[in-house]
Amino acid sequence: MVVKTPYTIFEKYAKHIFIAGLLSLVLVLFIGVTYNGARGWINVPFLPFSLQPVEFMKFGLIIYLAHFLKRRQSQMSNLENGFIPYMANFMIIIFLLILQPDFGSILILTPIVVIMFFVGGGNVKHLMASALIFFIFAISIYGLGKHSDDTNRNSLSYITDRVDNFLADNQTAIQNKTINFQTEQGLIAIGSGGFFGLGFGKSIQKFGYLPEVE
Repeated sequence: MVVKTPYTIFEKYAKHIFIAGLLSLVLVLFIGVTYNGARGWINVPFLPFSLQPVEFMKFGLIIYLAHFLKRRQSQMSNLENGFIPYMANFMIIIFLLILQPDFGSILILTPIVVIMFFVGGGNVKHLMASALIFFIFAISIYGLGKHSDDTNRNSLSYITDRVDNFLADNQTAIQNKTINFQTEQGLIAIGSGGFFGLGFGKSIQKFGYLPEVE
């Protein structure tokens, strides 16, 4: 359906789509449900599934920024009229996602926003400055989540754990069963099934061993 829709329709309603996405991110903070430590889903009555507003926001942000780049094409190399208002729209999204918190979506959206800015004629110096700011932000988040023992953990500790785990050697990583539970079960599945697997529907890892089978 999206492919068949003329792009002019998206351009016409770009602001409306963006505002609707913003409102959904605000709404989830009040009526959303928490899964895996993040309040990022909304249960819809009479439906057997939940909606994740950030998925709609990803679409809305791309549409709106494309609309923004088209309107200010001649000003994108300018700091005041191009870079700052462009990034301000993204900063609002980042702030709302931090409140959930959903840093995974921030990592997905950031390169998309940066690439669109570059393709849209943005100043490379401004991009480099924003990259430095983002790096400082990431280091700060990592530092805030750092802890010396389990009693000092906070809501950002899981991010620090993931980074440390990514940088750890294979043996150390596999021993960390709290973070690498899915990885460990995946290795067991590969080990038991070999190259061709156990056969369609015969896997045993789905029977209570994987918390997120999908």
